[in-house]
Amino acid sequence: MRAFTRAWAGLAIAVALSGSVAAGASAAPATAGRPVAAGHPAAAAHGFTFIYTCGGRAFLAPRAYVIACADANDVLVFMHWQAWGFATAFGHGWEAINNCAPTCARGHFIRYPVTVVLWGRNRGLRPRYFTRMTIIYTGRRPRRFPVTRTLRLGRHGPS
Repeated sequence: MRAFTRAWAGLAIAVALSGSVAAGASAAPATAGRPVAAGHPAAAAHGFTFIYTCGGRAFLAPRAYVIACADANDVLVFMHWQAWGFATAFGHGWEAINNCAPTCARGHFIRYPVTVVLWGRNRGLRPRYFTRMTIIYTGRRPRRFPVTRTLRLGRHGPS
C-alpha cells in the first residue's frame, strides 16, 4: 500500500486551489487547469462546461480537485482528461484519501486509481457547470466506498 506524504498532499491541494498547472490532455480546452472567469471568451466560444472548486472558482479540466471541502482529506490528483465537452467530461487519475491513522493530522494519504466522469448540467443558467461527478475505482478501493459512487456538484464544489 503506497501512502502520500503530507508534503505531496499539500502540493496537490495547493495545485487544486491555485490552478497553476496546465492539463496535459489533448482534448482539454486551451484554458485547461486554470481558473476561468464566467463568460471567458475561449470557454464560451467552444461551449465548454465548468466545474467549481470548494472556493467557488470555475475550472476547465483541473489536474487536481478537492472532494472533501471541509478538511481536504479526500482529493483527486494527477488527473488526465481524455474529453472535456459541453455535456460530459471523462478522465483518469488517482483519488488520495487520508487514512487518519492514528489521527487525521498525522495520517497518510493513500492513492486509489480512478476513472472520473462529470455529467449533468445546470439548466438554462450561465455559466454552465457540471452537477454530478461519478468516481469509478479501477483497482484497489477504500473499504467504505462502493466500486462506483456519484457526488453532487454545485457552485461551491462537492456537496
